[in-house]
Amino acid sequence: MPACCAASPPADIERLEDLLSRAADALARGSVNEAHRLNSEFHDDVTRIADNGFLRTALEPLQGRMHWLFRHVTDLPELVQEHRDLLAAIASGDPDRAAAQSALHIGKYREQYPDTV
Repeated sequence: MPACCAASPPADIERLEDLLSRAADALARGSVNEAHRLNSEFHDDVTRIADNGFLRTALEPLQGRMHWLFRHVTDLPELVQEHRDLLAAIASGDPDRAAAQSALHIGKYREQYPDTV
């Protein structure tokens, strides 16, 4: 996570919080497809607010595959909590904390889906 996360505007943090709240609500209603869609939006917004051209360029050709992978996560409540942890790290303004939390999150799914990531 680049140092720019230290300057994440409150509106970006609020947008991420809203996505996580909506995902939790979707899960409570049993709307798994909506929760998966909101998960993808969360990831896309984190990439957008990182304001890192290299990251955006590197991820762009992989977006479809990543969204496909996101739909295969089975423990969505755990995923929402991981996203809350990531959001807290981003909101803290500490880029090292945000990078570490991001690496934990990515590493977990890399281990679960080693042949597809």
